[in-house]
Amino acid sequence: MTDFLDSNDFTVESLFDDILGVLKRRKLFVAIVGVCISLLVYGVLLYLNDKYEVNATLIVKLGKESVAVPLGAEKGSVYRQGVTKEDINTYISLLQSAPTLEQALALVGEERFEYKPEKPENLLQSMKAMAKRCARFGKSLVNDALIMVKLRK
Repeated sequence: MTDFLDSNDFTVESLFDDILGVLKRRKLFVAIVGVCISLLVYGVLLYLNDKYEVNATLIVKLGKESVAVPLGAEKGSVYRQGVTKEDINTYISLLQSAPTLEQALALVGEERFEYKPEKPENLLQSMKAMAKRCARFGKSLVNDALIMVKLRK
């Protein structure tokens, strides 16, 4: 191995010539593999969703509650100030309730959340748009079928 590398016949140009010779001899195979990989990548990118998921969290820190007896209290009862966990859970359940979400959607409008694709300007863009529409339609059919057989919610 070292004899091959130490010899004067080995140059970068000869390596490129060897690679170019292999590519010329196998040009049909290289072209087929390149086209297959390109189509595979395009198909995977076409299948990816255009959906965006939004998660929101609410962090409320409960402060120290006042346990001092107020001046106006006669019997020395404990006076609590601040927000309790029960209050926070009540507000969260109100915000997550279906009627509240329906009212918010009615105020904002459903058309604001609809997906509106851009209009294609040339033949290639219109072909891509048609392929994406077909892929979305196929995915919706698969999702509906999975829902019907109760494999997906």
